[in-house]
Amino acid sequence: MGEGEDVSNWVEKYDGTKERLLALALEAKIYRKQKIIVNAGEIGEVARKIEHALITVQDVCPLLNRAGKLVQPLWHKVRDRDGREVKLCKLEPIRWRSLRELADYHAAEFYHNKVYKDGTVKEIRCDPPVHIIQTIIDREHGSFPDVVGLINSPTMRADGSLITEEGYDEATQLYHKPADETLILPDIPEKPSRPQAEAALKRLEELVSECHFVAKGAKGVDQSVAVAAMMTTVLRGAFPFAPIFLFHKPEPGTGASYLANIISVLATGHESVPLAANNDNPAEFYKELCTACVLGRPILNLNNLIADLKSPLLSQMVTEVNVELRRFGKNDETIHCDCRAMTILANGNNIQVVGELVRRTLTCRLDAKTEYPETLTYKTPTPIQRIKKDRGRYLADIFTILRAYRSANKETKGIHLAGFEEWAKIVQHPLIWLDRADPVKSLEKARVRDPDRSGLRERLSVLFKHFKNNEFIAADIYERAIKTEATASGRFINKNQDLFDAFSENGRLLGTKLIGKQLMKDEDRKWDECYLELVSESSKTSNSYRVVGKPPGATDPEAWGPDPATPGGKRG
Repeated sequence: MGEGEDVSNWVEKYDGTKERLLALALEAKIYRKQKIIVNAGEIGEVARKIEHALITVQDVCPLLNRAGKLVQPLWHKVRDRDGREVKLCKLEPIRWRSLRELADYHAAEFYHNKVYKDGTVKEIRCDPPVHIIQTIIDREHGSFPDVVGLINSPTMRADGSLITEEGYDEATQLYHKPADETLILPDIPEKPSRPQAEAALKRLEELVSECHFVAKGAKGVDQSVAVAAMMTTVLRGAFPFAPIFLFHKPEPGTGASYLANIISVLATGHESVPLAANNDNPAEFYKELCTACVLGRPILNLNNLIADLKSPLLSQMVTEVNVELRRFGKNDETIHCDCRAMTILANGNNIQVVGELVRRTLTCRLDAKTEYPETLTYKTPTPIQRIKKDRGRYLADIFTILRAYRSANKETKGIHLAGFEEWAKIVQHPLIWLDRADPVKSLEKARVRDPDRSGLRERLSVLFKHFKNNEFIAADIYERAIKTEATASGRFINKNQDLFDAFSENGRLLGTKLIGKQLMKDEDRKWDECYLELVSESSKTSNSYRVVGKPPGATDPEAWGPDPATPGGKRG
C-alpha cells in the first residue's frame, strides 16, 4: 500500500479477497513499497532486492517455488450444479509480464540515476527491468518458499494442530486457499470421547450409505475404503504419502464418479475436476500425469480409465518425496516435483491394478447388480447437497475421529502397508479402533486379480505339470512347447498347447530368448510357497531353473525321463 493511500481503495483493488485484506489492514499489517535503485552492473544485487520485496508482501501477493518454477496460486470463480459460487485453484507458473506488474504494483518503486551534463544526479522513476525480472524467473533457486501443493479446506498437521488460516503453512509446505469463504468449523473437542468419535463416523458413513458397495456395513471392506478416502483427502497435511483409491465397477453408471464427487466436495468444496486419462497410451498418459503433478491440485481424479492401471510414474508419485519429470518439449532435461499433497482417485469398468501399483492401491468395489445402473436414483437431499449445506460439520467429524483415537492412546494393529506408515496412524488405525474393516484388506483381492501375478501363477503351474521339481533350461521349454502330434485325420496339433500359451507373446511368437527373459523376470517370485529357483548360472550355455514347492491346486505330473532329442540339463 502506498503512503497516504486510503485503506478502502486499497481493499477494492483485490477482488475476491476483500475480507481478508481488510482484516490485515485492521491488524496494521500494511506494507510500504520498498525503494529499489537500478544501476548498471548490479543484476544479482537488484534481483535479490526484488525477491526480498516480493517476499515481504506474500500475504497479498503469494509467490512460491514448485518443481524449479516460480508459481502463484491462481483461482477463478465458477458456479457449481447447485448455483453456488466456488473457487477452482491451481499453481500456475508465472510469466515475466505478470511478475513485472506484481513487483511494481505491490512490492517496490523502481528508480534509476540520471546524470546531467552539469554532473548532478537525479533519481528518475522507471519500470522494473525486464532482464532482471526474467532472471528471477529463470533461477531454479532463490528465497521463495517451496510448496508441495494446494488445499481448499482446513487440514491437520502431523502434531494434531489445524491449518485454518488462508495462506502458506511453513510446517507442511501447503498453501491453503479456501474454495468457500463462508465455511465455518464448529468447536472440536481437544480430547473427544469414543462415543463422540462413533457418532462422527456414522455421519460420514451416512453420506455413502446409498453407494453400491459389494461389501458394505461396519465390517464391509469396500465401505471402509470409501471412508478412508474421505479421511485421507481432508487430513493430507498430517502425513506425507497416501495410497491410491480405485473405485472398481462392472458397468458404467454404477456410481464411481458420484462417490469421487462426494469425496471431492467434502475436501475441496466443489465437484472434482476429472482427468479423462488416455491410459491405454503410455506416452500420452505420462504427459498427462506430468501436467497434473505440476498443477498441484489436492485431488487427481483419473476418471473412466479404459485400460488396466499401470504406470511407473504413478507408483513414484505416491511413494517418493521428489518425482523426476521430463521437462515439457525437452528430451534431455528433467525437473523434480513434490507430489505429497495430492490424493489420487481412479475408476474404470472392470479395470485391474497391475504390478507395482497393487501394493500402492486400495480398491473399493461397486456393483449395483442391475443391467441399467444409470437408472437408479438417490434420496434427496443428496449427500453432496448435505455436505454443501454443512461442510464444516463433516470436516469437524473427521478431525474428531482422529483426536479421539489419539487421546485414547490404545495400540491398534492392522495389515502393514510398507511406505504408508504415517497414513496408517492417521486413517487406517482409527477406523480399526472404531471396529470398522481394515481398508488395507482390499489388497488381497487386488493381488489375485493382478494380470501380472496371474501370468506368474499360470507359468508356475504349467512348469510344474511338465517338469515337476526337476531342472530345466529355456530350450527344454521351447522344445516341449512346439512339439506336435498327428491326429486320426492326419492333421498335426500342438501336444503341449498350455506350455506354448504360457510363454508365447500374443499367442504367436515363441523362442528360447523370449523364454529365457521371462524366466529371469519370474525368478524367486512367490505364489503361496511355490517359486522359480535359479539352480545354476552360465554365460556360455543356459541358466537352469527348477520349480520349488507345489503350486496350490496342482496335480502331480507324470514322471518323465531323459529325452535325447531335447537339449536339456538334468532329468528327473
